[in-house]
Amino acid sequence: MDVELSIGEIISPDFCAPSLVIGVDRYTMQSFDGQVVQWNSYTLTSDSAQPFSRWWLVNTPGRGAHVFTATPNVPEAAEFRKELSGLVALNSEGNADLSTDIGALATYIDGFDVLYAEEVFGGTERLVFVGRPFHAKIR
Repeated sequence: MDVELSIGEIISPDFCAPSLVIGVDRYTMQSFDGQVVQWNSYTLTSDSAQPFSRWWLVNTPGRGAHVFTATPNVPEAAEFRKELSGLVALNSEGNADLSTDIGALATYIDGFDVLYAEEVFGGTERLVFVGRPFHAKIR
């Protein structure tokens, strides 16, 4: 199920300290399988240690909300998913210091249904994330 959050909102998931929504990124992607896909990604910060000092709650297309955190790399065994990869246009609100408005996204899935994503936007280095389904209750 997707989530809807607003900048300034504080949520209390059961896996980390209360987290503040500091940014909303609205993605529009032309996927490599020819589809136009849209979704929202929320940037959150908390007083938790890494990886939850800065994390993302993403309405992953066709898969519902996922919790994404930074990771050093994509495992070799993860499979590239062209329906979740492509050229993206980004409309950002709030804290957008890690992104510009045009970029590319490559998404992979491992044998345990864990998502990995690589993003590259103009003028920034490659970002790598790992995402798992969001099953926590928001208090």
